[in-house]
Amino acid sequence: MAVLVDFGAPGVSAPAAEPAGRGYVERHSASVAAGSVAAGRAKATAVRTAIDHDHLARYTPGNRDLEIEVLELFAGEAPRTLARLRMAAEADVVPPRDWQLASHTLKGSARAVGAWKVASAAEAAERDSLDDRSSLLAHVAGLEEAVGEVTGYIAGLMQTPQSRG
Repeated sequence: MAVLVDFGAPGVSAPAAEPAGRGYVERHSASVAAGSVAAGRAKATAVRTAIDHDHLARYTPGNRDLEIEVLELFAGEAPRTLARLRMAAEADVVPPRDWQLASHTLKGSARAVGAWKVASAAEAAERDSLDDRSSLLAHVAGLEEAVGEVTGYIAGLMQTPQSRG
């Protein structure tokens, strides 16, 4: 079962964290190439951090307990969603609805917490053709690595409640 979390508040527009088109890393590279040193440093930090805490804080009004709760929900649900993707990729006939739903769910959940690497990888998986099993399994492997990085990071936060990326 997927957990859907609405971080928006009535009358408050959400920032365009991951609009359609180029992913976060590609936009980061473009901003650095354009010579925006200050913006480049800030975004480089976000690329190295598994969770964009500034993004997350916008949706949790600076409430540390709520941030932790949302991150724990992500860390608990993401591996189950990955398992659904792996089962779909390994099925004799890839069920398109299962693949699309799981990759879309993971993309949305990752965007909600500011896990841009996971969100970009899930978006790529969601868009890919279901005709090539090796490509699907490569998506799953990449997502497992990205989700592992984020869940490990979240676990580290739980051990040191005062630290923030």
